[in-house]
Amino acid sequence: MRKFVQNIVTIITITAGIVAVLSFVYQVKSDNPKIEILEINNDNLTNIPRIKNLTANFSYKDSVITNLWKLNAVIKNVGSKTIIGKGTNKNIIENHIGFKLNEGFRLIDFNIAKAQFPNEIKKDSNSVRLFFSQWREDEQIDVTIYAEQISNASSELKIIGDERDIVDGEITYRKINQQVNQRKNLADYLPESISAVLLWIGIIVYALCSLILPFGMIYEVYKYFMFGSWKRKWNSKFNENILRLYKEKELAKIYSPNNLPDSYWEKINVPKPDLPMQPFASTFLGMLVLLILLILPLLWLIKI
Repeated sequence: MRKFVQNIVTIITITAGIVAVLSFVYQVKSDNPKIEILEINNDNLTNIPRIKNLTANFSYKDSVITNLWKLNAVIKNVGSKTIIGKGTNKNIIENHIGFKLNEGFRLIDFNIAKAQFPNEIKKDSNSVRLFFSQWREDEQIDVTIYAEQISNASSELKIIGDERDIVDGEITYRKINQQVNQRKNLADYLPESISAVLLWIGIIVYALCSLILPFGMIYEVYKYFMFGSWKRKWNSKFNENILRLYKEKELAKIYSPNNLPDSYWEKINVPKPDLPMQPFASTFLGMLVLLILLILPLLWLIKI
């Protein structure tokens, strides 16, 4: 029975260790910088409904604009990591993040209507560079872009961020009516009823292990010291009686208190101790490691 329990503890410890390592790897991976460009509205200003006697003309620097677009967007740090733009700890390649228009459009104006962090922009012919010191989690800038469509290479205006400017970074683009593309858990592919049952089973097993294991460790330590007390009091008599039974050929070999069959304890006239698991040191260490691994996920769940 003790061997079975030891094997179970070993299996659970190894499994919990693998889960903890995978959770750590996922946590590190999910800490990569991530920016989202959220398109609020995107309008072709020159494509107005035909209304009698209504005309609209646009020009820029004395040049007539026949296909004018306006894009309102929010550019937000949706990751869990601050993007640092200056200093020795910066996590961008240069000192800025670049944004450009998609093919077929020419930039007329790029304006930051609202910003939640200090920044500076520099405009080039068809791109913009964003300079900043710190861009913290959930901070955003609201931008308004005017551009002229000069070819049919793209059907509508879009702003593209250069994620290569950010170390291990990611820049995504999403329309406001488009749901966030989230990764699914394996449980999401199961029927909802089965997923709910497995979730509660996991929660109950985790809770029981987390609550019972500390008491089990305390009880094993208690049995270890009580067994030491038993040996000081009864070990000499135990050895004498075992040797006597061996000489009388009632025992085929010399037994220790840890492996003596239950049927012989009455014959040696010595009280049977409540034996701790053997080997005690490695078993206790395994239980301690398992307890630590069970506690680790709480670091991400408990907020102070």
